[in-house]
Amino acid sequence: MKILHFLVGRCDPDRVSEAGHIAYHMATQQQRLGHEVAIFAIDSRPVIPIEGIQVANYRATPLLPVVPRRLKKDVLAWGPDVVHLHASSAPEAALLARWLHGQQIDYVKTTHSDLTPPLLRRYGFLQPLYHTLIQRPCMNRALFIHALGDPQMINQQGITAPVLVAPGGFDSNKLPAAPDAEAFRAQYPQLEGKQVFLFMGRLDTRQKGLDLMIKGFGEAKLGENAVLVIVGPGSRAQRRALEALAANSGVGDEVIFTGPLYRADRFAALAACDIFVYTARWEDDSLPLLEAAALGKPSLLKRGVEPDTVFARYHACISVDANITAMARGFAQFTAMPDASIREMGVRAAAMVKEEYDWLKTTRKVTEGYQSYGANNKQQRQSHLKHA
Repeated sequence: MKILHFLVGRCDPDRVSEAGHIAYHMATQQQRLGHEVAIFAIDSRPVIPIEGIQVANYRATPLLPVVPRRLKKDVLAWGPDVVHLHASSAPEAALLARWLHGQQIDYVKTTHSDLTPPLLRRYGFLQPLYHTLIQRPCMNRALFIHALGDPQMINQQGITAPVLVAPGGFDSNKLPAAPDAEAFRAQYPQLEGKQVFLFMGRLDTRQKGLDLMIKGFGEAKLGENAVLVIVGPGSRAQRRALEALAANSGVGDEVIFTGPLYRADRFAALAACDIFVYTARWEDDSLPLLEAAALGKPSLLKRGVEPDTVFARYHACISVDANITAMARGFAQFTAMPDASIREMGVRAAAMVKEEYDWLKTTRKVTEGYQSYGANNKQQRQSHLKHA
């Protein structure tokens, strides 16, 4: 089978980019399964080669969402059986989907939190208008929609295409054999003797729920028993606003901002924490959350974000509602828990990642979906032509 993956942005396996991360791992696993695979992306940077897979980048047009003519020409020349769109809500994905439909080329779309109400309201009336007139019709013509988690949000947005649920996987080979937790703790001596809560991700206060996290940590009034470490990139203005929020919440000295960390430093921070905190208001997948779980760390999760259901089933987390008081109770509950109980939760978290977040398992399910839904679609086309 010839499978083409499309995204907006470079496919870089070493960056924590949801669309690029998923496209890379699905493509490499499909190649492993014996399929012919290519990745086409709209990005002006040089490609990062992937052995055995054709990768091509096409220059973006500033301020104007278009699908380059050369990309369309190369799609036709390559002749895919199916195109998998990973471009989230990017207009280029909808434009390409419309063109693919005209060429009678089957396509599939992975949703990346783009159907959540906050994102649909992000640009005022323009975003829901775009969804109604352009995005939704293109999604409804897909072979199926690949959902990383609970499909309820998809069904609520008027999507009539079939939905196939397959969670994002985790590449255990990316984990270092022995991340140096002590090196991270030595860099921040204020962690000594305290329970360490850690968040890792962009400093996007609204999407990541950092306001709930910091205010809840302050309301818990844990004193010198605990610290909250916040790891991730953000502008100076974002960081200053969060530092002010921590100070106003009475925990200015107990909240540590490290800025972004990469590679060995990233895993050292995850290994050094006791509990990972994940309070996103909307998000389908979190690589740092899975990395922490794979390292044997339990989590404090906001109830309703999809990983919560799997983590709760394995008793690998404490789930709380999306309000400050509930967050505070979650922090306090972990602080009151015996160390042995926290370690047991961590063991269950590591087992969960191995059992539930396997890239080969996910890729097989999606690829079988291409074949089964594609065969049905082909029969429908033949029937239509026969009766035309």
